[in-house]
Amino acid sequence: VPILMKDDNKLDFAKLGESNYASWVGDMRALLQKNKCWRLVSGRFPKPTGDPDAVNDWEELEEKAAGLIYISLEPSQRVHVKGKEEDPRAMWKELESVHLVKRPAPRYNAYAELFAIRKAEDESLAHLITRCEDAMSRVKDLRPVKFTVEDLDEDLAAMALIAALPSEFNAFVSSLVLLPKFDYKTVKDAFINEDVNRRT
Repeated sequence: VPILMKDDNKLDFAKLGESNYASWVGDMRALLQKNKCWRLVSGRFPKPTGDPDAVNDWEELEEKAAGLIYISLEPSQRVHVKGKEEDPRAMWKELESVHLVKRPAPRYNAYAELFAIRKAEDESLAHLITRCEDAMSRVKDLRPVKFTVEDLDEDLAAMALIAALPSEFNAFVSSLVLLPKFDYKTVKDAFINEDVNRRT
């Protein structure tokens, strides 16, 4: 039987909280793979029919997967899987939908984190590469399925506009995130309106 937990009943990695989904998802997938549950969670191992022993084995694996996912969540995250505790596939999809909101605002934040990376004084170049790749992975996770080079150009143009603003525009920048739409055209129009308001 694979070792799932340390002796102190704690996972070998941080539980899922508000801001560590990018690292948690890889660690959690590895744990599920280690325990032969990943194919079930990913939907590639459907429930067998006919053979009662095979059905029982599959259901036990399903229970194990659901339990592993649940204990890997901080209490604040367990609300997202309420009512789905016995279905690891539904739990996994729900957590993904909560933490990978594929809208421009979270994606811009991921871009900002990527471009803000700087080498620490005692950091090796290999570790710096790893941090950059992790940040880039987060950006890719937040892209819609049909994401084009033109979409990337618009993202970068909107980011450049926002990043160019001095601190006196912080309230305006915060208001941008509340817009129902947050693409380049919307950001550009908001800038023009803000400019008119400030002039008057």
